[in-house]
Amino acid sequence: MERAEATRILEEALLKTLTPEERGERLASLWSECSDEHWFDDEDPAVYTDDIRADMLANESPQHPGHPRYDPVLRDLLQGSFRGVVNAYLLRELSRLGVEAESIIGEPERMVACPCCRYLTIPPGDDGFCAICMACFWQDSPGGNHVSLRQARENFEKHGAMEPRFLGSVDPDAREKYARKL
Repeated sequence: MERAEATRILEEALLKTLTPEERGERLASLWSECSDEHWFDDEDPAVYTDDIRADMLANESPQHPGHPRYDPVLRDLLQGSFRGVVNAYLLRELSRLGVEAESIIGEPERMVACPCCRYLTIPPGDDGFCAICMACFWQDSPGGNHVSLRQARENFEKHGAMEPRFLGSVDPDAREKYARKL
């Protein structure tokens, strides 16, 4: 199976598992980012339809986030959920869903090693946002962390997160999802 098809299937399955509360939280977060019409310049008009745009610009959070009209927006948000994930993890998750695939064709997207845990979780280049490593919760930006890199590495080895308080924010499957640079 092609990697793109595998990730599309898994993203669709992930969409179906979102509770109405989770859907609402994700949509509200997106709504808060939209400040003017220029926000939509690089967005797909098939996803961000005129009525969705109007709601977002009016800063009205969706009243019924479980409604299927928001599915394209949520799919767009979930796109890339499996970016950089190793093929073995994709195969395991497909199998868990009952989807048969002998192998995944295609390489994971290139990712950069997190300075703290060394898992390949950070998108390359400056995309204009701060990447947060889902394996340890290190924030890949200057001054974004409240502990030194040395302390964060020690915390990761001891606790499984760059600070113990972030243990609940770390993706529990991250060590299986991503390759690690030694």
